[in-house]
Amino acid sequence: MSDDVRAAGSQPPSAAEPETATCSGAAAAAPGPALTAEQIAALCTGIAGTPIGADDDILLAGLSSLDLVRLTGAVQQAVGARLTALDVLDHPTPRALATLLHTRPQTAGHG
Repeated sequence: MSDDVRAAGSQPPSAAEPETATCSGAAAAAPGPALTAEQIAALCTGIAGTPIGADDDILLAGLSSLDLVRLTGAVQQAVGARLTALDVLDHPTPRALATLLHTRPQTAGHG
């Protein structure tokens, strides 16, 4: 049973990007480190319904303006970081967005 709990509740840390927050509810409760490019790509994939990689252009993948709003909301819910649709237009890949989030000061609360 402990194997089931371990498998369901944890994932191995990414060796390439050790300072990360996960998208799980427990980790997303408080603002923390920014999302990784892979985590943002996973959010985009979930919204678009098609696979989006860390270096893929989100806009060329077919995300609509409403999808961009969904993505910014998902990022804010996951780590408490404010991200705008303009940020996505200026940084159109998950990797570029992750870099932006890592360099931008984190804001706590609903700022």
